[in-house]
Amino acid sequence: MPKLLRLLIAALELIGGVCGLVILVKELPTFRIDAHVIILAPIAIGIFLMSFIAGMLLWVDHRAGRITSIIVQLLQLPKLASPLLIFMFSFGFDFYPYVVAARGVSKVETDFKLLAFYNLYLNRPGFPFAFGISIPAIVFLIVLVRHRPFGLPEKTPPPPPTIQSGTAALILAIALKLATTIQ
Repeated sequence: MPKLLRLLIAALELIGGVCGLVILVKELPTFRIDAHVIILAPIAIGIFLMSFIAGMLLWVDHRAGRITSIIVQLLQLPKLASPLLIFMFSFGFDFYPYVVAARGVSKVETDFKLLAFYNLYLNRPGFPFAFGISIPAIVFLIVLVRHRPFGLPEKTPPPPPTIQSGTAALILAIALKLATTIQ
């Protein structure tokens, strides 16, 4: 993976993680505390914290950076909305087309997010159904999955042993002579 592309992905994850945590810290005091907030707030904090950690690890080209970045991009990939669950996360930069189905009408729209964004809710009666896919997450996942970290070579068999002159050659010559004499 080109260094500049690795640093871009890392920077977007770092920015998204920090901004997401700041947004959550500012919003949490305004939430009405109920079971949903108690369950979902730690999940959202954990996701933004993972984005920050993934960005740091990928920035320094740590082996775990690629794996955690793949997880972060998988979390950013789907944009789901329904009366049962709303799940949308964006880190750094996001652009996604989505389909909304409400009251028998479907329409395709696009959205663009900068810095950080989240929607994580349970049980929202009357909320329309929507599904979208993050374009940057698709591109970054392809880059991260195709990358062979640390120049790992393809598996090739070791070369056959070579016979050196001297004692090994003499032993081989005697063994061959014996084998032909026995036949």
